[in-house]
Amino acid sequence: TNIQEAAPTASTDRVCGDSCPANYYIGPASAEAVGGVCHPVTDCVDANAAYQIQAPTNHSNRECVDICPSSMFVDKVTVAANTSSGVCTAITPCTEANASIQLSSPTLTTNRICGRHCPSHQFVLSVSSTVAVGGACTNVTACVVGMNYQSKAP
Repeated sequence: TNIQEAAPTASTDRVCGDSCPANYYIGPASAEAVGGVCHPVTDCVDANAAYQIQAPTNHSNRECVDICPSSMFVDKVTVAANTSSGVCTAITPCTEANASIQLSSPTLTTNRICGRHCPSHQFVLSVSSTVAVGGACTNVTACVVGMNYQSKAP
């Protein structure tokens, strides 16, 4: 019982225990609570930030941001408790394990889609190995009648 669960007020004593209640995390210790002090987990809406970038743990607060970093997308399906619009989630690279070709690029609200084969109207273009080890699908150029002609099949 060395964690302060509730601070003393003018009319109540300090409440100590072994853990924090739900939606609280254990912050740094103090002279009065050597095991730490319970603090409420930040509500992204109250913090005027749209997205959760880091989930809270027993010993850390939730982190919220207005805009997800470029290496992440806004996952609106995984909406964390007290997160207004979604969770910043790392963009998946296309690897040999999950299908090495990028079928579609990530957007602000969708993850990269990986696969083993491009659709028939696309071909594999070489890209950075950090994006997709097998390359990325890109559209085949259409020949315009009277302007250009196909000289070699894709």
